[in-house]
Amino acid sequence: MNKTATLALFLLAGCGLAAHAQTVEELKIKNRSTFDAFAAGARNPFWPVGWRKEAAGASRATATAAVAAPVEVVLRPQDFVVTSISVGALPLAVINGKAYGEGDLIPLSRGKETVSVQVFAIRDGEVTLRHQTKTVVCTISTAVPSKDSKSKRK
Repeated sequence: MNKTATLALFLLAGCGLAAHAQTVEELKIKNRSTFDAFAAGARNPFWPVGWRKEAAGASRATATAAVAAPVEVVLRPQDFVVTSISVGALPLAVINGKAYGEGDLIPLSRGKETVSVQVFAIRDGEVTLRHQTKTVVCTISTAVPSKDSKSKRK
């Protein structure tokens, strides 16, 4: 096919489309879709699938009833035996037979409850422990062997 025939074919196709153009009335939308995120019973699309929001009054009432009274913790230096302290680039202390660094949590049993006591600071000869707002300073135990223990070694 030559160039003029191809051009003529394109012109005929273009004229046919132009003659069949729609009017403004034909282009108007008859049904417009809507989305109401706050409609009653609608699920938030950002919530996990299957999760349902409980009624505001009911969830707060059951949540406050389910929360037990906090355990009153009395920190005593006798509860923690500090046997050695290493002060250096990474300070460590051996407390109750385990090595802990600053910021580590020590489990402390109080009756049926177990609370976590944080190692707040490790200094030369002493360790500062903290639980909520209570603080206790434990010194390194310097147990001096008795004369009876020396005689038993011989």
